[in-house]
Amino acid sequence: MRTAYFHSPFDVEIHDVQTPVPDSNEVLIKVAACAICASDAGIIEGGNPNPGHEIAGVVEEVGSAVTDINIGDRVTLY
Repeated sequence: MRTAYFHSPFDVEIHDVQTPVPDSNEVLIKVAACAICASDAGIIEGGNPNPGHEIAGVVEEVGSAVTDINIGDRVTLY
């Protein structure tokens, strides 16, 4: 899995990291698209450390307690 590390404004590195395993009440989503919105502007000013929180993707894994979402479901988050 690839992730972006924002160390400071304009200092971004891309890293390969191990794909997480979802806990019992979580799902793992393979991101297909990510939007950048107005709240992400805080990154440039050194604020919000979580850019790209608006995504669309496909569920790849579900935790044991998840009953209403299935592997293969298309999902969006915002």
